[in-house]
Amino acid sequence: MARAEGLSADAIEKLYSDLVQHFIAEELKGWKSAQAQSPA
Repeated sequence: MARAEGLSADAIEKLYSDLVQHFIAEELKGWKSAQAQSPA
């Protein structure tokens, strides 16, 4: 699909991968913070 629009498929794949990794890291930070604040 990227190539059909004249875009680099490798660049789009890297962008998507980086975006997913960023949001996973953000979710993990929030989860770890919530776990640290909850009583054991």
